[in-house]
Amino acid sequence: MGAPESLNVAKLGRAVDDLFGQLGVRPTHLPEPAPNTVNCRPALLAIWMIRRPKADRRRVHRQVPIALLIDPTGHQVQIRTTWFSWQPLHVGLVDLPQRYGNAATATGIDPGQFIKESVEHAIASHPDTLLLTHAQNLRSTWPALAGPQMDVDTIDLGRGPQPIKELPGLRHIWVRSAHGAGTPQSYGVNDGIIGHPKGMWRFPEPRLFASTSGKPAYAVNSVLRNSKIAEGLPYGRDGFTRLNTQAPVWNEQLLELGVAGLQNGDQPEQWAAMAHNLRDAVPYTRWTTPLPWPLQLAQQIEEQVQPR
Repeated sequence: MGAPESLNVAKLGRAVDDLFGQLGVRPTHLPEPAPNTVNCRPALLAIWMIRRPKADRRRVHRQVPIALLIDPTGHQVQIRTTWFSWQPLHVGLVDLPQRYGNAATATGIDPGQFIKESVEHAIASHPDTLLLTHAQNLRSTWPALAGPQMDVDTIDLGRGPQPIKELPGLRHIWVRSAHGAGTPQSYGVNDGIIGHPKGMWRFPEPRLFASTSGKPAYAVNSVLRNSKIAEGLPYGRDGFTRLNTQAPVWNEQLLELGVAGLQNGDQPEQWAAMAHNLRDAVPYTRWTTPLPWPLQLAQQIEEQVQPR
């Protein structure tokens, strides 16, 4: 097999992997929680708001909520919108773009009622459920996600805050990404050496954590100090310290994890670690993704249905 043919086979393989990934197809189960941590395998529920780009002058379907419900093994992924009830993801991905692009299609129930019904269905279907939400994506639709208005271990499903323990098995973690400068860029220093460490980090607040991914494979040749407020490296014939403006750079985007709701006896760091590890759970992907798998999948669905 010649080099061009081998390259084409590799490209075809990546295209097939990408297709399977977008359909939520997993070759293996989601990994079990680490020993002596979370004592259950929860279902995963992600709520996401699809928004029509501001540049699009058509004002129909300005925002449409979707919900993704993934069983504890990760093999069964269902989608629901205000247009249709729960159905397998591969079926919904055919129906959703058609309805989204049809100006005559009504959006159905309001987003608040949609969120309430999605949560109630999930906890009725599974003994344990981890709800994942994206603060910047949902905050305008679900005001309870705004920091000052959120009380720990409560959830507001449209009837005012209620203790989350009244919803059996439900946990809630919200994430905040670098979208809209929501979180800063980051790097680590160890004995004077700058790097991009991968891991989960604890903030002084007991329910707030940070998730970092480390440098991905596509940024392996990037220069660390060029992208930081730090002393440069000797560069040039004269040996003066300066920045090499021709070198590629890459900055770590910090992901915040807010453990908003837990059941009695839960440990915040263990559930935060589960959300952090879901960034490495995206199938057919060779590096850590910006968001945990259910939210990453929801964001990809938004990209697929947007008009081009």
